[in-house]
Amino acid sequence: MRSEMLSLKQNNERLQRMVSGTTNLPTDLTDTRSTSSMDALSDLIPTEDPTPDVETDGKRIAISVYLGQPQSFER
Repeated sequence: MRSEMLSLKQNNERLQRMVSGTTNLPTDLTDTRSTSSMDALSDLIPTEDPTPDVETDGKRIAISVYLGQPQSFER
C-alpha cells in the first residue's frame, strides 16, 4: 500500500511538471509533437502490476455479466 501511494505521488508530481511546462508553448512544430507524445504518457503508466497477496481462507464465487438490453436476456 505504501509503495502504491509513493508511485501515485511520483506520477502526480510528473503530471504537474508536464502541465506547468505547457504554459511555455513551443513555437516549433517538432517540439510540440515530442512534448505531447504518447511516449511521455506511457512512461507514467506502470507496466508491471504488483502481485496481490493471496488469501488462503477465501471462497470462490461465480459472477455472470450480461451485456446488452435487459429485454434480450434469456433466463
